[in-house]
Amino acid sequence: MLVNPAGVELAERSEDELIGSSIADTYLSEERHLLADRLEKLKAEGSFRFERKFVRKNGEVIPVEVSLSALRGRYYQAIIRDISQRKRREALLAGENRVLEMVAKGDPLADILDTLCLLVEEQSSGVLGLYLINGS
Repeated sequence: MLVNPAGVELAERSEDELIGSSIADTYLSEERHLLADRLEKLKAEGSFRFERKFVRKNGEVIPVEVSLSALRGRYYQAIIRDISQRKRREALLAGENRVLEMVAKGDPLADILDTLCLLVEEQSSGVLGLYLINGS
């Protein structure tokens, strides 16, 4: 495997660590079986795009979009893009829609606030605690 500086940053591994390693090292162990299927699909179609979970050196798992292309016979190119921000925005929008639906249906305020708190908690990395305190 050859890699550019952006790939080094994404994987959080040195170029020396990545060169000659397998792309399977960036897969969750329970998803490694998908790699063979994807290579077969690539051979059949020449190129395709998909999303997957990418494992960094420190064990952090991030969502990525992968564009695979076949190059000159037995070589393949993978363009891997971190889509963490996009996934957070999608989840936030879905959560906002959930809250708006609850308001429109006239759900109890306590249920709406619970849902809102969960939404904030899910979207706030590094937050130790979130409190909504009744002032009365």
